[in-house]
Amino acid sequence: TALLPFATTFYAHATSAALAFLGFALGAGLLWPGRPRLGAGAAGLALGLAALVEYPVILVGAVVFALRLARREPLGRQALFLAGGALALAPLPLYNWRAFGAPWRLGYGFVSQEAFGGMQAGFFGLTGPRLAALNEITLGPAGLVSQSPWLLLGPVGLALLWRAGAAAPVDSA
Repeated sequence: TALLPFATTFYAHATSAALAFLGFALGAGLLWPGRPRLGAGAAGLALGLAALVEYPVILVGAVVFALRLARREPLGRQALFLAGGALALAPLPLYNWRAFGAPWRLGYGFVSQEAFGGMQAGFFGLTGPRLAALNEITLGPAGLVSQSPWLLLGPVGLALLWRAGAAAPVDSA
């Protein structure tokens, strides 16, 4: 994949993606299934750190939290998940206050409008999903499929795993 070039040039993307994947795996109970309380706290911490590196990744944390709610995780574990995230994000208001004059001001508000005109749309450039954007990032010249066509084998592998029974749910008791 394009991880190596991103890791060396857009290091925040690679770092936040790695932390988000770790947080998802921990939060879904795929890692440390025998230690669900530790996994919940570590998941929140990893997802909070991912959002600290790249603010929009907080959406991944929200999705993992929704998954945990849908799975009816016990309230104690949910509290550990949220506490881990809060601990990771605790330095952010202090940094914002020192760097931008108030705890609620984000660095995104201070980017060059000429260089990053897209930041004007939506909430700091974050808008609703668009089919054209999905097409561009998947099938466009710099898209995922164009740059890493072997990833098209992923669904085939998942189907084969499913047929073999390897996709059975993990017990996260």
